[in-house]
Parts: sequence; structure tokens; C-alpha cells
Amino acid sequence: MPKGDLRLSSEVEIKWGVHRAGEERATPQGDEVRTTVILLVSGRFRITLDSEDWVLTAPGDYAMWGPGTGHSWHAEEDSQVITVRWPSPEESP
Repeated sequence: MPKGDLRLSSEVEIKWGVHRAGEERATPQGDEVRTTVILLVSGRFRITLDSEDWVLTAPGDYAMWGPGTGHSWHAEEDSQVITVRWPSPEESP
């Protein structure tokens, strides 16, 4: 988010994600410094944390992980998710 955007906060970041079936982050990201919760709104969404898979299938299903946990994801169906992270960086990379 651009500097000055009301949604930008050093405390928390909230993101609405729309992912088409087959979209993925295939390479695990493990350098994360934030705690993350991803909440399924609709669809079917697979989260891989380190080497364990979690499949979110019902609205309200969620996965949570802390700093340094390797994670990747795959939209098994068209999916909508809400991601909440904290703390949020002051500026986007």
C-alpha cells in the first residue's frame, strides 16, 4: 500500500485475495517476519506450512503461522481469502 494510505499501519495488514483455480505460490516463502492468519471466504485453498498441508474447504476455515515458517499456497478452486498479518511493515517492499 502506498505511503499515506489509510489502510497502511505498522500494527496490522489486511488483504482481500481473489485467486483463480490453479494459481499458486509454488516456492515456499520462509523469510517472513510477521504472524499470519489466512481465512477462507469461498472456494478450496491449500496452504503448505513447512512440510504439512492444510486444506481450507468451508467458509471460515483458517490457517495461522508465525515468523520464519515456510509457506506456500495453491488455489484448488476459484477462491477468495482474507489475509491478516502483524506487525505490518511501514512501507511495501
